[in-house]
Amino acid sequence: MNSDDAMTLLLDTFPEVGQAVADFTDAWRREGDGQPPGIYSIVGDVVMPSLIEPMFAHSADRGADLSKLFALLEQMLTNGDDEVVTLVRFGICERFGDSEELWAVAQRYMGPRTRQTCDQTEAEWGRQHPR
Repeated sequence: MNSDDAMTLLLDTFPEVGQAVADFTDAWRREGDGQPPGIYSIVGDVVMPSLIEPMFAHSADRGADLSKLFALLEQMLTNGDDEVVTLVRFGICERFGDSEELWAVAQRYMGPRTRQTCDQTEAEWGRQHPR
């Protein structure tokens, strides 16, 4: 799975973020050189603040969505090329580790690959979270 495949899978799984991604892409092209943004920019500037962080903030009501999200991350880590795996490590796992609150929710839903990847990322930053 390359980054285009990963983005398609993300949008198929969470179509509610599609318009925000389209708007961001249009603005990026208008303000830049006409090229679309990369997946790192889309995840960091759109998906995290408009989908993932609100999902975590309302985790008691969003358990099904969180389960879908972490199943998607497992799939990306299992089938993704190096760019996709790096995106999950540093675009998503690292953000989880920036916040004890995000980490506490994330660890309840992590599959084995996501747990291993996030733990490795946190260790590289010298951070350790309680299980």
